[in-house]
Amino acid sequence: MKNFFNLKHFLTFWALFIFAFSLIACENTANESGEETTVSPVVITIDSDFAVTDDTTLIDYMNYLKSQNELNFTITNGMVDSFNGVKNTGDFSKCWMLYTDDADYSNQAWGSINIDGVTYNSAVLGANDLPITQGKTYIWVYQSF
Repeated sequence: MKNFFNLKHFLTFWALFIFAFSLIACENTANESGEETTVSPVVITIDSDFAVTDDTTLIDYMNYLKSQNELNFTITNGMVDSFNGVKNTGDFSKCWMLYTDDADYSNQAWGSINIDGVTYNSAVLGANDLPITQGKTYIWVYQSF
């Protein structure tokens, strides 16, 4: 008999649910009709079923999630520039910034965010170069500068 309980999907659902309804670290932006809308953070927690090696980067995992239709993003000139159709502005006055709780690869140089009592510092590397660690969280936040 097929097991319908999938821990990965269960944990992903709850992580996204908690953060989607949190107003902390959300950014307002205009939709196509000019109305202000809220952009929720994109929360990525590395699934224990995904094989992580010393060479595995965040973009590897993001591409895996994209291939599973669990994440929608685009890259331009090597930079992640949109999630779910919300793009960086041309002048980068609003853009997606990466934060993590992995202390080995973060600092407060570009700031920090606090969600549900957990502080996430800005990542020191981009998604193409950022090594990932099981159990760590990586959060993309659409921010104004």
